[in-house]
Amino acid sequence: MWAWVRQPTLRRLIAVAVFVGVAFLFRHDHGLYLGVAAMLTVVLAPAPDQKTTRMRAFTLGALVLLVLVPYVAYVEAHEGVVSYVRSALEFSGREADRTQLHLQSLGQGDEARLFYLFHVLPIVALAVLALDVRRGRASEIAIVAPLARMAIVVNVYLPRDPIAARLPDAVVPAALVGAWLVGRALRITPVALRGTVVALASVVAFVAGTSISTVGLAREQLARTNIWLGVGYLPQLVREKTAQLTARYTREQLPDGRLQMLVGFFDYLDRCTTRRHRLLVAGNAPEMYVYAQRPFSAGHSTFIEGYYQSEEDQQRMVDRVRQQVVAFVLLLSDQYADWRKGFSGLHDFVAANFRTLTEIPIDAERTVTVLVRTGLPPARFDIATGWPCYR
Repeated sequence: MWAWVRQPTLRRLIAVAVFVGVAFLFRHDHGLYLGVAAMLTVVLAPAPDQKTTRMRAFTLGALVLLVLVPYVAYVEAHEGVVSYVRSALEFSGREADRTQLHLQSLGQGDEARLFYLFHVLPIVALAVLALDVRRGRASEIAIVAPLARMAIVVNVYLPRDPIAARLPDAVVPAALVGAWLVGRALRITPVALRGTVVALASVVAFVAGTSISTVGLAREQLARTNIWLGVGYLPQLVREKTAQLTARYTREQLPDGRLQMLVGFFDYLDRCTTRRHRLLVAGNAPEMYVYAQRPFSAGHSTFIEGYYQSEEDQQRMVDRVRQQVVAFVLLLSDQYADWRKGFSGLHDFVAANFRTLTEIPIDAERTVTVLVRTGLPPARFDIATGWPCYR
């Protein structure tokens, strides 16, 4: 956006539209935040006349829609845009209720300082910008106003419970607004006032850095890198981390240590199934698909109570499962009751079409029951386990 303001060419406007579209495809709200900021940038940018401004805004909107046409067509073909939007709004509302932030839980610590600092920075930036505009210096309005507006929106919607995990979501606009304020402070004309403001900004930056270090567990993160061993250790460190990240089951990189107990089952999938054989994990454990290297089923990688539980959603899940080659279902003992209650249609289909293959004890809280499709004829039986092979 700033590059376009410096040189408002069509090529750069296309780049803005592509970035907004890509952001939307990662997360719809991210695309919305950036899209509004981009449109505000175009509207506030210097232009010869209002007609030019309107044409720029229309072009940006058309380019963003053009970027999203393939995705919209895909959604319409597989679910319908109206149904998709309705489900997305229901999901968003449910997620907001589940993770609602309660200000009284912030307390007086580092998290609270950062939370309120994030809110104060864009307001201060807008106040400074208003003073500049009043004095006839409006050259940066198209740069600062969209950024401050986006920071305010991000601060309202992204920080949720648990606040320590959500604050990083809002740090980028805050950092950019803070950087602009520091740069603006360095341009203050009266030397005495400039020194005072810069000193104040330095104190704020120090407090913010200290709080970020605490909330982000910087000392622990640095200790985990072993960087204290010196620069000479860096090549070995890179080799070690590369080996961990490229190995499939490295304990240090597993997001859940309990996955180690399922390695035997994952190896069985390698021997006896192909990538067309899908899994259905009845609960919220999407990491299992990653380590099994098999696709998920029913159109969902997770099943959480309260999400996508309308009759239409449930029927769509069953219809998808009927059309897919779902070889195995994994029932998680600690989540099974909620899954059975919340996704009764899918549960009934599983109960009618799958049988128990084995049970894998994970720990004191979880046992994974593996179900296999009854109507799927095996090509042979696995020598190591005696289980059916489908390749």
